[in-house]
Amino acid sequence: MRDKLIHGYFTVDLKEVWNTAKKDIYTLKISVEKILSNKDEDENND
Repeated sequence: MRDKLIHGYFTVDLKEVWNTAKKDIYTLKISVEKILSNKDEDENND
């Protein structure tokens, strides 16, 4: 999708981009929360 967004932006389906972002943002949020939680635990154990 990145290649299409960067090089073929006139053919981008904005609805598809929006749906992908909505679908993937939750997974990204969970991943970031885990990373931050692990970072906090590591700092507390030092």
